[in-house]
Amino acid sequence: MHANAFAIRRDILRGKAVTFIARAIPAKIAGKIVTYCHDVTPPIPLEAANLVCAEVIMYVMRYRSVDWLPVSCLLALASCAHQDLTPTHHPNRALVAEARSLATSLEAGVWPGLATGNFRVLLVDGDTEELLCFANEPPSGFLRNSYDEKLGCSVATRSRVFDPTFLATFPLDDGISTIVIGTPEATGKSNEEWVVTVLHEHFHQLQFACPNYFQRTLDLGLSNGDQTGMWMLNYPFPYQDEDTADAARELGVSLAEALQADDRDLAESLAKFLTARRSFAATIGAADLRYFDFQAWQEGTARYVERKAAAAWTAHSATRSSENDRLISALNAVDIRQDGRVAFYELGAGEAALLDRVNPAWADGYCEGDLSLHSRFER
Repeated sequence: MHANAFAIRRDILRGKAVTFIARAIPAKIAGKIVTYCHDVTPPIPLEAANLVCAEVIMYVMRYRSVDWLPVSCLLALASCAHQDLTPTHHPNRALVAEARSLATSLEAGVWPGLATGNFRVLLVDGDTEELLCFANEPPSGFLRNSYDEKLGCSVATRSRVFDPTFLATFPLDDGISTIVIGTPEATGKSNEEWVVTVLHEHFHQLQFACPNYFQRTLDLGLSNGDQTGMWMLNYPFPYQDEDTADAARELGVSLAEALQADDRDLAESLAKFLTARRSFAATIGAADLRYFDFQAWQEGTARYVERKAAAAWTAHSATRSSENDRLISALNAVDIRQDGRVAFYELGAGEAALLDRVNPAWADGYCEGDLSLHSRFER
């Protein structure tokens, strides 16, 4: 055994750093570690040093031996044996952790299964992107370099690729749906707004996991050959048509009235809403109506979940009232000529909130049937 092996073994098996790194990096086969270590020449970057230390620690903890380690790897270990490997809590990572915790604690009252499934986040921060809470290995181009105890997740980084103002969810190059989001400062949101926006985007991850989601969206016949999904944003809906805009405004007003109706008047208010919806549908073509229904199902329900999460985040009734008031105000001010597709977020959220009153179990079959909320009023 190398003369310094016993001293290094004591260092790498002692202290909190061992527990931290052992969880952060899965064990690799000894041959891969040896090859990597042979390629390392001190001094080395902290990220690389952490990786070497982590892989060797995993091996040593499993086999209780460092006999096989080459001299170059021992030198690499020596170069980082005294590095501070205690995990740090990046403030924006802490907000992601808060969103994940909220999804768990609010699941029963907000949405069934909200805390389940993929919750991978790409945090765009300055010139760096951090991939948080990925399963197994990060995609090509990312360097796994730390573990965040508050998140309970490994973290991988790369140089920035996406715009720091992004607020979107889509598959990365490895095909896994990922929340791509800038910091609260870059996106112009308070910390509280940012956290519930993460939940909005996580709901999209749940939608994308619905059976045959992507094929079903193509089956709507709205993509015009686009395979990238950009048609969902750029579909040529007649937002500027005066009759359509007026009908959309009346649709919003009818939804607001139905949501505020007492139980005695609910049936009448529901009928008025359905009449307003038929009037809106009469101003557009069949494909346009499918697009509206899809946006209400997808973005509207995500906005509904976002608002419910914000209202349920605190026990204060004033907060719940505030979120309801915001929805009612937004519905009474629908303007598709000015807001375009974003107006459908509020109309869809209003439909979802109304469904809570007339069909309380509607969320249980959300992934089933057509990509529309309207049909659920008929069940």
